[in-house]
Amino acid sequence: RWQIEVWSDDGQAQSQHVTASVTVSNAPPVLSSVSITPSSGTILTAFRCEAQSYDLEGSAVTYRYTWDNGFGTVGTSQDLPAGLASYNQTLTCTVTANDGANTSDPMSASLVIGNENPLPPTLEVLPLSPLDTEDLSCNIVTDGTDPDGQSLTYNYQWYTDRVPNGWTSPTVPADMTHRDEVWTCEVTASDGVGGLSTPTVAGPPVVAVAHLRAQLAEVKQIARRQSFTLSQ
Repeated sequence: RWQIEVWSDDGQAQSQHVTASVTVSNAPPVLSSVSITPSSGTILTAFRCEAQSYDLEGSAVTYRYTWDNGFGTVGTSQDLPAGLASYNQTLTCTVTANDGANTSDPMSASLVIGNENPLPPTLEVLPLSPLDTEDLSCNIVTDGTDPDGQSLTYNYQWYTDRVPNGWTSPTVPADMTHRDEVWTCEVTASDGVGGLSTPTVAGPPVVAVAHLRAQLAEVKQIARRQSFTLSQ
């Protein structure tokens, strides 16, 4: 509290003394900036809220943080763990500063959560030892997963001797294969909003010669003839 006392003096006499006082109150701190780091991320990203402020009296300042994902409060610490805001949600950090006596006006920073790529499936190509009279089938053994919970579709690409052949269906008709070719299936999972998994590759099955069956039948016939001759 400050007080001032005033009077006048003409050299002969003084006037009545008059006093006035004022109490200087504490000014609240002022936030100068709030930011979220990193400035972009996905559901798998952990975020941190950074704040800067100043206090006219030079008092020490503490901060209060509130994180909101558009559906409610998801955190009250400076750091927000991954998994609390998902694709296309607006994540906001609101901060207030306190000098022990007064609290500043709030200040916020926001960002929109990006899309996370799906995880790939596991595959197998059947049959394991195909003949060129058999269809090839690229089967998904374990489905891919999407961290954002989006449904997945699968894109197929077949390779013949490591060269893309343009076939994009799960099954390859037998009449497309030839002896001694190496066929490989590649599958990419898509979440429908631009997210793609790393390609998963299955194979390579080697297409065997179909007439092996005929050769095997001929061997059996020879064995039967030999058996008949010996019995005579």
